[in-house]
Amino acid sequence: MTLIILPREQFLLKYRECGGQKPAWYVKYLLRGFTNMVDIFVNKDGIFLGKKDYGLVIAHEEGHIQGKEHTLFGVMSGYGLIRLLTV
Repeated sequence: MTLIILPREQFLLKYRECGGQKPAWYVKYLLRGFTNMVDIFVNKDGIFLGKKDYGLVIAHEEGHIQGKEHTLFGVMSGYGLIRLLTV
């Protein structure tokens, strides 16, 4: 597993290359990380609420690589703010 940090436009291109279907505005401005099940890609220009939030995005994507699904609360929450408040 490799952590790859990309600027906004390259992040969008890599997301599309990996088959991502969300709208470009969402990917560029709201999506902060994703995985292709081997590597983790982080949007360098994403909005992070401190180091803890940044680390939780990475931990969340690592969870997907390990086969974990989204939950309502905790590190696997699909909602970043809930994730940050419940870990």
